[in-house]
This record gives sequence, C-alpha cells and structure tokens, in this order.
Amino acid sequence: MSHVIWQVGANIYGLMYLDQHNNEVDAQVDRHGHLEQELRQYDYSMFRRMLKSSMYTSKLTALAEDCLRLDPRGRPRVRELVQRTREGLAPYLEKWQRTRQCPSLLVNVV
Repeated sequence: MSHVIWQVGANIYGLMYLDQHNNEVDAQVDRHGHLEQELRQYDYSMFRRMLKSSMYTSKLTALAEDCLRLDPRGRPRVRELVQRTREGLAPYLEKWQRTRQCPSLLVNVV
C-alpha cells in the first residue's frame, strides 16, 4: 500500500502544479536518489521547498509531502490519508452546505 500512497501524493502534486506527467517529481527523485539513505535516516523530505504554496493550505502541502516520503514507513497509512483528506475538505463542505456556493478556485495557468 505504501506504493499506492506514493502515487496518491504524486497525483496531488500533479494537480497542485498542473504537472500532468509528474516530471518534476521524477526529476527530484533522480536528483536525490544518491542521498536516499541519508534522507531516510534523518526523515528529510526532498519536496519540502517545492511544496510551499500561497494557493494551497499548509495541510494539503504537508499531506502531499508526507505521501512522497522516500521511506515508505514515513508515509501515512490509508486510514490516516482518508482522515486527513476529510479534515481538509470539511471547511469547504460546511461552507457549501451553508451557502450552496462552491468556494472559488484560483488557478494560475502557465
């Protein structure tokens, strides 16, 4: 399942940055592949700086980062992924239930 969690993180990243083929994720893995042992040992994320965003919440970027951890043991379990997703969506669903209006979405197209 940890591979599936990695793929979920890659999909989140791809949607956040409109990187349909996850080219930047692959490039980061290639750039840091030789450091895998150190990254795993110190639980360092190779995506920490990449995932800072003014358009998305810190919770969403942290979730993507956690799913993309090199060490599979550091990735969230399925239940945690579902719970964190529900918590992240809750404010938007509550607003929709109150107002019946979808929150506006700002997307910068490059």
